[in-house]
Amino acid sequence: MSPADRIDSAVRSLEHARSSLDARSDQEIVAALAKVFDLWRDPNSDCRRELEARLPGAAGFTSETVRAGLNVGFEPWTGDAFTRLVINELGAIPEGGRRTAVGHPLTSVVLAGSIPMPSLLSIVLPLVLRSPVLCKPASRDLVTASLVAESIHTVDPLLGDCVAIVPFEKEDTATARAFFASPCVVVTGSSETIQEVESQLGPNQTRLFYGHRVSVGAVNVAAIDAHSIASLTERLAVDVSLWDQLGCLSPIHFYLVGGSDAQIDNFASSLAAALEAHEKQCPRGEITIDAAAGISRERSNAKMRNALGHNTRVLASEGTQWTVVTEHDATLRAAPLHRFIRLSPVADTPELINTIAPMADVLAGVVLAGFAEDRAALARDLKDLGASRICEPGELQAPPLDWPRDNQPLLRAMIATGANPRANADA
Repeated sequence: MSPADRIDSAVRSLEHARSSLDARSDQEIVAALAKVFDLWRDPNSDCRRELEARLPGAAGFTSETVRAGLNVGFEPWTGDAFTRLVINELGAIPEGGRRTAVGHPLTSVVLAGSIPMPSLLSIVLPLVLRSPVLCKPASRDLVTASLVAESIHTVDPLLGDCVAIVPFEKEDTATARAFFASPCVVVTGSSETIQEVESQLGPNQTRLFYGHRVSVGAVNVAAIDAHSIASLTERLAVDVSLWDQLGCLSPIHFYLVGGSDAQIDNFASSLAAALEAHEKQCPRGEITIDAAAGISRERSNAKMRNALGHNTRVLASEGTQWTVVTEHDATLRAAPLHRFIRLSPVADTPELINTIAPMADVLAGVVLAGFAEDRAALARDLKDLGASRICEPGELQAPPLDWPRDNQPLLRAMIATGANPRANADA
């Protein structure tokens, strides 16, 4: 059977499974899916243990990093939090009945990256609206999607029958055509991936796109006393190191506000020590030759700027495991990732906002430290720029379940009744 034929077979099975949901109440469906989240939150559940065992080999993370990332990421993802998300977006859950607002007869979901939490959420959400899910797993993670489907089937076999995992190569145009024929398409991926998918969709298809995003941090170093800096940089090192800096909530740049050269140097040294300590606890995973070359190149470029008279420092591991570069200005430069962080001085909060403004279209999260009474006003300005998550150090990688990724509603955008098919085309 060809991949395209497997898609057609999966669609027929999902259509049959969907009919079984007609007799189910919204309360039953939400309660079952809430149990799925509680299952994934439990580090001793079979699905968590299986993911911890298999994801390192599939995605290149170390076992320690996977375990730490899952513990942090799933901590706020309780069944109760999921139920609150549904109520907040769709209203009270009717007892024994069902809402008039439902999803489409079928939703195609494209996953990306190698961080499991977004994959779980993307697969579960259409089911809340009674829409079966045809899912293409991420090329870097062929493990999570299948385990999520199995966990749903374990909790509720009828809901489990409403999920089909269908890996295929994106170059397989016939299979892609069959996959993207669904009335609703949800895609997480790069701008190039989203453009490719958009070109295959018709005007009457609902689409929800989650594109490339970046996160940063802002620290008022002038307000951080010497006794607090070690604790602060330890938490910031967690934000940088979790998932090897490969998620949209992984900070790539810290902007240091109002500090002297001595304060910035002290902050950089403390952060470097924290990254080194984190490397011993949760070693970075495998990286490609190209990625290692990119890290080496950016280290060399920074050293060259220092040789030319700029106040630029490179603090780094002997290998490419972690890198801290203190820049002489706030110019946007390449982000090699894999635990590579830049520090840039900015004079005050207005300059901070002006510096971050050029990345407004791709801004996801901002971690803030040291701003005290100015924090609320700064947070408002950042949200106006487009930041969807603003938090304390050490919390960036643990968004709540109802975090509005890309500032979009999680459920309402997939409602079929009265939906605008073009509403999310430019997301």
